[in-house]
Amino acid sequence: MARTIGFLLAGASVLATVPTSPQDSQNGIYALARLDGDKIELGDRLTTHLGTATIDATANDNSRFHVQLAEAGPFPEGWDQKRLVLHAGGISLLVAGWSQPTDERKMTISAQLEGLEAARRVAAALGTKPHLREHPGHRFVVRVTPKQRQFAIGKPVTLKFEIENVGTAPFSFMDGGMQRGARNNQFSFIAASGQGSGPAIPDTGDPRNFGGIAVKRTLEPGQRFAKEIGIDKWFRFTKPDTYRITALFRMHVETADSKLGWDDFAVGECLVRVGRN
Repeated sequence: MARTIGFLLAGASVLATVPTSPQDSQNGIYALARLDGDKIELGDRLTTHLGTATIDATANDNSRFHVQLAEAGPFPEGWDQKRLVLHAGGISLLVAGWSQPTDERKMTISAQLEGLEAARRVAAALGTKPHLREHPGHRFVVRVTPKQRQFAIGKPVTLKFEIENVGTAPFSFMDGGMQRGARNNQFSFIAASGQGSGPAIPDTGDPRNFGGIAVKRTLEPGQRFAKEIGIDKWFRFTKPDTYRITALFRMHVETADSKLGWDDFAVGECLVRVGRN
């Protein structure tokens, strides 16, 4: 029989549970019987063999985590891949993904978890420790320069974007992965009129993103990464003015010493003059 044992944390994939009996608090993977608003009902317990657990932070402030169980199971014969719940340390997590079962009916499953204390509780129950993010120590400066002194209304507006490693150790990041669409969405921009003292103009471009090929870039100390980008794919410059452009380039930074990397933005500004000729 299904048992209501918990409630959903608002906006989270985590279920903080309130066990109703010692049996209910046993670590294991359960079938999800029903999810009704902020209440969860657990169905049958499918296995108590949870395999090898890893819990990795996915946010720089260690507030969100990815939980993975390798070789969990075996699951019972006839299991039809229902929605699953991982229950460990008094906390239940909706399972977000799983692999194809092996011949021994074992699977790798994954879930998302919010909160450092919750991660520690789940990790302790699974016999592991959460891997936390630490700043990898990278240092860089950004330069953004217009390709022309002045651009004509209705014509392409192109910027040169540069990242220079001013630290003492190399770091890496992926270039690409968000450019197979109308524009390269690894970039974001703000365009404020009146040299930055006026209102920002709206983004009227096509933000659809279908992924794309990504290439790992490594910058040694003193090296630069440069890329040209047309910001007319974000904005229509219809009035003569001098616009302050703030450019943001999304990066996941990795170093030789970092285990989980670091989410970062390379940010720079420049002035773009738009005239009638």
